[in-house]
Amino acid sequence: MSSKTDNTSNWSEETQYSGRVKWFNNKAGFGFVTIVDGDKAGEDVFAHHSGVNVTGELYKYLVQGEYVHFHLRVSDNNDHPYQAGEVTGLYGGKLMCETRHETKQKAMASEGHGAGAGPGGKKDYNAQRRYRGGGPRDNRRGGNWSMKHGEESENQ
Repeated sequence: MSSKTDNTSNWSEETQYSGRVKWFNNKAGFGFVTIVDGDKAGEDVFAHHSGVNVTGELYKYLVQGEYVHFHLRVSDNNDHPYQAGEVTGLYGGKLMCETRHETKQKAMASEGHGAGAGPGGKKDYNAQRRYRGGGPRDNRRGGNWSMKHGEESENQ
């Protein structure tokens, strides 16, 4: 047995740990959380999206640097003896994936009430045509230009 396995042998599913997300791959749905307090501080724990607790149906992920609370449970993966389970924001608060989802929903709702909104509340980007990358020779912008500073254009 490795020393890391020996260190985890007395971890409990009832004990709540605080940790900081070391990294999390959103596409693969897993990453690691580093315990930040107690006698296990500094230990890295495997985290899988199935152990992330969110309200409602939304894509579950963790954000690097995010602080979380979690319990340890026996891992489904043989490479890691334990994994983080019941992962929530600190003190049962919301995770960043939840707050980002709420912010996105609010922005979409308010966008549907403003000018330029098309069917279904989606913004109609053709309503306000923007010309990009045309440079100073692009007369669509409605302005004249000159080669030398202070010289008037021929197009006036």
